[in-house]
Amino acid sequence: MAGISNKAATITPSKIKYNNMELQSSEFADGSGLEMYEYKYRFYSHQIGRFISQDGLADKYVYYSLYQFAGNEVPNAIDLDGLEPLTINKDTKNLVLILQGYGGNPPNGATQCSNAAKTNPGLGPDEALGSIISTGPSMQVGIFASSQSDNAKNDVLSTIKDFKDQSPNGNLILVGHSGGADNIVELAKDNKDVKVNLMITLDVRDPKQLGWTDTNVPSNVENAINYYQNTDKLNLVSDRKMDFSSKTNGVNILSPGSNHRSIDNDQLSNVIKDINNQVMNRNPVQNAASRLQPVNDPKKSNSAPIPNISIVNH
Repeated sequence: MAGISNKAATITPSKIKYNNMELQSSEFADGSGLEMYEYKYRFYSHQIGRFISQDGLADKYVYYSLYQFAGNEVPNAIDLDGLEPLTINKDTKNLVLILQGYGGNPPNGATQCSNAAKTNPGLGPDEALGSIISTGPSMQVGIFASSQSDNAKNDVLSTIKDFKDQSPNGNLILVGHSGGADNIVELAKDNKDVKVNLMITLDVRDPKQLGWTDTNVPSNVENAINYYQNTDKLNLVSDRKMDFSSKTNGVNILSPGSNHRSIDNDQLSNVIKDINNQVMNRNPVQNAASRLQPVNDPKKSNSAPIPNISIVNH
């Protein structure tokens, strides 16, 4: 048995470096290596600042080089997986990430609505949540398409991690309607180390046809506002109230007269107020709960009609 030594044990250095990607270095027996970063779809050479293989989405981004990195926006942008660039503003202190209602699965690497719309126009920013814009240099708004798979959640999570690296104490605000609401609740539950300062959900519904809607808001969500309706039966339940953890300051608010497809239009002005209250440190939950809610008319929201579905309680 070896005796006690004053020499430190050998420490293997981490290969996870730039953009949280693995650097392939010194992996061969002779000590040499590829000296490249391994992204999900391509290898990136940090010596020349380019990928070494062509972009799999090149035909959809004809204005970029086939080998470009982060849309040629370094250092103001990162490349999440070797496909889609995501611009991060250096002055961002308040990050608002919006997941719209489900309209089809966005392509891998193109889950931001502006990019998803290039292959499916129906996934572009909508006239409700998709119309929310930043109100100053310290705020950044990102709009994503919700998904039945994990690609949108993964891209949103990568965005959050990059934001937190830059602004550890910054405000993180997540907003979601229908399938997008389900996506952000799942994201928060699966990543308890991520603190969500404000979560706004609108009539949550699992985007999968036989999926189980997640209505339990976890303890890493500081403030939560849930707008729900009880007019139609598209959710297959009488309403979609949320259950909040004991550590979450949360409230359920009925949107009178709204249906599943009109509620995001009907509550748009209130969602914007909620976001601004969080940014200004004015208790967003208390302010939302104290508002008077008018009776809404879905016909005035330009929303598609709701199919007649029998009610099922579960």
